[in-house]
Amino acid sequence: MKKVGTYFIGHENVRIAFRPGNGGEFYLSPKDKGCALIVIGWEQNDWNTLVGVLLHEAIEFKLARQGNRFDPSPITTTSNASYMFMMTHEQMEDMASAVGPFLADCLPTVAKVWKTVKKP
Repeated sequence: MKKVGTYFIGHENVRIAFRPGNGGEFYLSPKDKGCALIVIGWEQNDWNTLVGVLLHEAIEFKLARQGNRFDPSPITTTSNASYMFMMTHEQMEDMASAVGPFLADCLPTVAKVWKTVKKP
């Protein structure tokens, strides 16, 4: 894993790191017991896709922390496809006002680090 940095989403520190592969995920309570962690695959097809993956993970992270992510199945699964998101307009504003500044702060460094790890 390649560390990018630590940034705020709302009032919480969140680390960003790259790993081989595509897609992304987040950890509310990482195994290393550090602050929350968003991990992005560095083998995305292009910069726009990478930003989309980071945006997706940041939004989902914030909605999970706000209590707006639900799994309607009574059986816990490992499939992310079962999650639902429900929120009021104010909760959507809270999410957007946290994720926007997060992206503005982290994207310059994310771009620099991505250039050092991506393979042509």
